[in-house]
Amino acid sequence: MNLRQRIASWLAPERRTVTMKDLEAMVGPRAASGEPVTARSAEGVAAVYAAVSVISETIGSLPLHLYRRNADGSRERATDNPLHTLLHDQPNPWQTAVEFRELMQAHVELRGNAYAERRYNDAGQLVALVPIHPDTVTVSVTSGERVVYDVSAKGGRRRLVADEIFHLRGRSDDGIVGRSPIDVARDAVGLSVAQNRTAGSLMRNAMRPSAVITMPTPLTQEQMARLREAFREEYSGPNKAGNVVPLDVGMEFKQIQMRADDVQLVQAMQFSVEEIARIFRVPLVIINGQRDANYSASVALAQHFVTYGLRRRLVAWEQAISSQLMSESTRREFYAEHSLDGLLRGDPKTRSDLYHLALADGWLTVNEVRRLENLPPVPGGDVPTPRTLPGPQGQLTGEQPAPSRGT
Repeated sequence: MNLRQRIASWLAPERRTVTMKDLEAMVGPRAASGEPVTARSAEGVAAVYAAVSVISETIGSLPLHLYRRNADGSRERATDNPLHTLLHDQPNPWQTAVEFRELMQAHVELRGNAYAERRYNDAGQLVALVPIHPDTVTVSVTSGERVVYDVSAKGGRRRLVADEIFHLRGRSDDGIVGRSPIDVARDAVGLSVAQNRTAGSLMRNAMRPSAVITMPTPLTQEQMARLREAFREEYSGPNKAGNVVPLDVGMEFKQIQMRADDVQLVQAMQFSVEEIARIFRVPLVIINGQRDANYSASVALAQHFVTYGLRRRLVAWEQAISSQLMSESTRREFYAEHSLDGLLRGDPKTRSDLYHLALADGWLTVNEVRRLENLPPVPGGDVPTPRTLPGPQGQLTGEQPAPSRGT
């Protein structure tokens, strides 16, 4: 965008995109349970916090590389490109790449959008990506069909055009602003907020003892105090659990069981955890929401999480980088891609079997295998060495088994 177009965008009349933020201002962000639900209050629900954390931390910690396409169809990491440094190492002077991408993804999960200002040096080279809190940003569309971003700050309001913003959005209704799962599933999240409040109120106000002792004759206040203190000294504390309680003649010990409505509240809270896991497409076991979890299929679980939970989010990052941070000529030569090797690494036996076949078929070299296992290269290990390896029954792969002899 040249200077004339930019000035026109600043001065042109605008058509505002109606966002969930605007609707909340008009009708109030209350769920069916009556609880106000915002990004901040939703994070107070443990399941929401866990789901947002596991998604944003995983995406933030995945290696994000910039690759160069070679003429022969191969690729290589473009570590000499300044954009690779911003994406892989440090996007601004005070954040690492992990911190930046984790923050941006958490903004998308909780608010539907994440913004970062693109800062350039005098030569026009992108030198920093500075995050902007989504609550301070209003997105508008001018009469010239240009998207502009009004950012509120202590010093007033300033307008940035699309060329000055890196914008990640969740699923959108209009293609301009995204909607977060918190907005879409407000009632489900609000139910969890209400259940947490109810459980806290019970703990604070119910005043339910675990047991009572009845006696045939009434006691004085002094006798009650001595009895209470004696029980506290003899049976209170983890080292005294299971001690036998001696009772005088006529005394009776009665333990108080959990009431049915308390049990139902616990079950309802567990169901809410499952609902939130569905909203964010996170397997229950990953957010510790499944008591009888089986970790024997961890590889399959990781594959499920990547395919149905992370894939869309990772592609959104890669395509936003390509469309917003690269020129048309640059994206023909370079592209960004996350490395999932560590996440889908698998168990040692599975990796060994894969490497065995890869070396036999010649599509991996010894040094490529060693690099995947964080081992140093060996001399001569960069040349593919396809060879025939023993088959499952002892015969060589590709050979026919010897005919059996009759007896």
